[in-house]
Amino acid sequence: MSRWTVAIRVDDPAAAAAAAAAWAGREWVARVVLLVPADTAGSPSSVAPADVQRVPAFLPGRELERLVGDMAGEYLALVEEPVAAAPEAGFPERLEAAFAHLGAGCLYSHWRREAPDGSTDTTHVPPFQPGSARDTFPMGPLTAWRRGTVAAALDAEGPLGHTRWSGPAELRLRLARAGAVARVPEALYRVRPVAGPAANGHFDYLRHENQDRQKELEAVFTEHLRRTGAWLPPPAAPLPSAGEFPVLASVVIPVRNRAGTVGEAITSAASQQADFPFNILVVDNYSTDGTGAVVEELQHRHPHVHRLVPPLPGRGIGGCWQLAVVSPLCGLYAVQLDSDDLYTGPDTLQQMVDGLRSSGAALAVGSYRLVDRELNELPPGVIDHREWTPANGHNNLLRVEGIGAPRAYHVPALRRVGFPDVSYGEDYAAALGLSRTWPVARIFEPVYLCRRWEGNTDSGLSSQQAALHHEYKDYVRTLELAARRKIANSKQQTVNSKQ
Repeated sequence: MSRWTVAIRVDDPAAAAAAAAAWAGREWVARVVLLVPADTAGSPSSVAPADVQRVPAFLPGRELERLVGDMAGEYLALVEEPVAAAPEAGFPERLEAAFAHLGAGCLYSHWRREAPDGSTDTTHVPPFQPGSARDTFPMGPLTAWRRGTVAAALDAEGPLGHTRWSGPAELRLRLARAGAVARVPEALYRVRPVAGPAANGHFDYLRHENQDRQKELEAVFTEHLRRTGAWLPPPAAPLPSAGEFPVLASVVIPVRNRAGTVGEAITSAASQQADFPFNILVVDNYSTDGTGAVVEELQHRHPHVHRLVPPLPGRGIGGCWQLAVVSPLCGLYAVQLDSDDLYTGPDTLQQMVDGLRSSGAALAVGSYRLVDRELNELPPGVIDHREWTPANGHNNLLRVEGIGAPRAYHVPALRRVGFPDVSYGEDYAAALGLSRTWPVARIFEPVYLCRRWEGNTDSGLSSQQAALHHEYKDYVRTLELAARRKIANSKQQTVNSKQ
């Protein structure tokens, strides 16, 4: 019995027939729909044995509703990216079993990437958590939907027609609120990339041309927070008392095996010109490549440079940061500098500390320029996170991938929040915890050079490691959502008690 509709995005009309053929003719496929961009010149009106539906580049809510309403059968396989996708053996049976037993309305799975020579490797996707409810969550190019569960979500909360770009994202959030999104940890389809620009670039959400779409996605996500009780008004708590500190500010540089770059980073910090005393805390995490000798040599030239070594090896970047901020050497403010990055000029430290002193914020975040090892600019250039707003930035931070750099912390507040002892997402976790309680200040001009090269800690990750990174960061979001729900509930109880 035919029970599936397959909808495939096709940007190149010449690939339409092949995209349809990969799915048509299978006994479980009742209908194939090709989603062709509305502005594609010369796209076919029909491609046997598939129907053609002209849609915008991003699937609006009304188009998604139409697609669901016209489904033939109970299930929909939606290929949202312009790739050549084909089902693996067991595709319908494994997904239908998951739909039946998990009560899901949206499923996604591991998948195989096919190279030109026919070889494949498996791309792993992370499990879905409450903190996975961001529009950039990496479900993969294909998702599966169940008509009955989707219809119930539409009936319960109304149509999706108001969304211009974010139809699938809002529908996923509705199903997430009902606990109806799940992962199948099996490779159920294969993908052969096609020529054209890469989809879902890491910095796409920051590009100016995507501004209107991002505003809509922020509104959709903010409504999700309201419906789940995790939305908070702008924080305004006073900062904790400061106490005594040896200097006003400390530049913190965690490092492991960066003998080729750490000297430049320390020199960049030592060259800062400020109207306050500061020091430089280099946390050497048991380097084995001569990094320690580089640091010690620079200590002779710059007495305000201090080398700290954790009591035991094996700490993550977050553990190194925690060691620095609880050290008696740490200043009232702690300012980030990674061991392979640089400040743009001698006034960066002054600007970051002034951003904290003038705002009453617990965290000040600057902007950075992406460069290579030789300091040549890399696209997209300046990363300034102008999506941040004082009214909703602390809520939208749960949706986006990060808060930016460099970061300057009010240390008494930071000591209350702390860093997790990990080497990915530790800065994001601290930023979320601080932004829940205290204001965040922004500097939108670039004051930092972020060098991208093959030695970066996030360079060349396997799909398994990337999935683990996503899983951890979503776990951090999950914890933060729970913490914010408690705050919102407590505030509501206080209001109710006064009525």
